[in-house]
Formats: sequence, structure tokens, C-alpha cells
Amino acid sequence: MTTSLALLMDGDLGAAWRANWAGVVLAAMAAVAVAWLLVIALAGIDPGRWSVEWTVERLALGGAAVAAVRYVGVALGWLLSGPG
Repeated sequence: MTTSLALLMDGDLGAAWRANWAGVVLAAMAAVAVAWLLVIALAGIDPGRWSVEWTVERLALGGAAVAAVRYVGVALGWLLSGPG
């Protein structure tokens, strides 16, 4: 996933997606979370249920879920491809 994130930071979305699509999805989730937290901080609005803790918790859980789906898919592909 680190290769995917590094390629994404270099602006190479296609190579990042091919390296690990879960890294691209996680980066998009993080970008949305950062934008939301900046809006809350700069505007001084009451975040309601969308607090910092809630946002970080959902980002962590979502990232773990995306990574798990990707790794299960890779494992199934490896197992189903047969020997050699």
C-alpha cells in the first residue's frame, strides 16, 4: 500500500491503482476526512455527531475494511490460479 500512496503523491494515479487499488481508496477517504475536519476547525461549527473522534474512527475502520477486501481478493486469486 505504501507504493500505491507514494505513486499517488507523485500524481501517477494509474500506476498507483495498478500497484494497490486499496491505497488509492484509502487516500481518497483520508482526503475527504481532512477536508471535513478543516471545515469544522476553520468555520468553528459544531460538528455534531461528525466529531474528530468519529471521523478518525470511521476512517480507520473503513481503511481496514478496504485493505481486507483487497487482500482477500489477492489471496483467492492466488489460491484459485493453481500450482505453477
